[in-house]
Order: sequence, then C-alpha cells, then structure tokens
Amino acid sequence: MDVTDDPVRRLPAGWAGALLATTSLAALCCVALLWLGMSDSSFLAVFAVVFVLGIAAIGWLVPALVAMLYYRTFKLGLIAPAMVAITFALAHTEIPRTVGWALSEGSFERAETQCAETGLIGVYSITRASRHDAGCHFTTDGGFMNTVGIAHLPNDIPADAAVEGEPIQDGQYEYRHIDGPWYRFSQAF
Repeated sequence: MDVTDDPVRRLPAGWAGALLATTSLAALCCVALLWLGMSDSSFLAVFAVVFVLGIAAIGWLVPALVAMLYYRTFKLGLIAPAMVAITFALAHTEIPRTVGWALSEGSFERAETQCAETGLIGVYSITRASRHDAGCHFTTDGGFMNTVGIAHLPNDIPADAAVEGEPIQDGQYEYRHIDGPWYRFSQAF
C-alpha cells in the first residue's frame, strides 16, 4: 500500500491532550524566562524555569513523535519547539532588558530621590539601595557571583570603574550605559 493510499488517521484525544498540556507548560516557562530576563532576576530562578522547561520537553517528546510519525500531524507538535526557539532567540538579545527598563524607568526616577527604597521598583526586585559618591545603586538579586543592579550616576561613571570588556578586579564596579544618567552595574567578588 502506498503512503498516499493510507487513510488519514486522527490524533486521539489522549495524545492531543498530552501535547497541549506539555505545550502549555512550555509556554508558561517561555513567558517566565522572558519576565526573568526583563527583571534582572537571580540565576537560581532562571535555572529553575529552565529545569521545568526541560521536564516539559521530555514530556512533550513522546506524544509529539507519535503525532508526527504515526498520525502525520505536525502542527500541534511543532508549536512548543517554535515557542522555545523564539524565546531563546529573544533572551539572547537586549529586547527583554530594554522592555523591562522602559516599564521601570519612571519608578526608578521617583525612587532615586531618596535612594532608600527596596522591594519592587518597576519590574525589578531591589534587595538593597545605597548611596555612593557617584550616585545611587539599586542592587537586584540577578547576580550569580557578582553584585548587579541599576545605578543612577548623574555625573558620569567614577574614574576607578572598570572599562567595559576588560577584566574586573575584586570589589571594582563595571557600568554599562542604559539611558541618560542610568547604568547597569556589576561589582566583582
């Protein structure tokens, strides 16, 4: 019998449900990864979401292969990999950070005047605010080994700051310009 003579087989509800469930879990993980990228969140949070995404991928694999190979249904099985590919492509650009900053800039401008606010500022979770000679530093929980956050430096970066792209000495700050007097900072440990 030729493949073209084979009658169309419909994907049973159980297989379709398994694909929908794992695709939905993958979609949730993708949204969470983009949010974490916007908000400069901790490495552990990103790791946890990627771990759950890996579990979703394992759960997706069998029903997707059955749907594609046995039932010749490709659309439903390709949604999750397409979402994950788009998410990882976006995550490796500055788009999530740019969107996060655009949503948060006004809140930071209000918080900068006192330089004492912790908690949620815009989309960023601030663990510490501290005044330095050059300006105000808002520390996030986004660093793995280094302290990272957002700095308001109205008079430009300090002279003793590391030059972007060069090795950072212990305790030294490196700044990357965001907009106006605002910078992302990293302090090496």
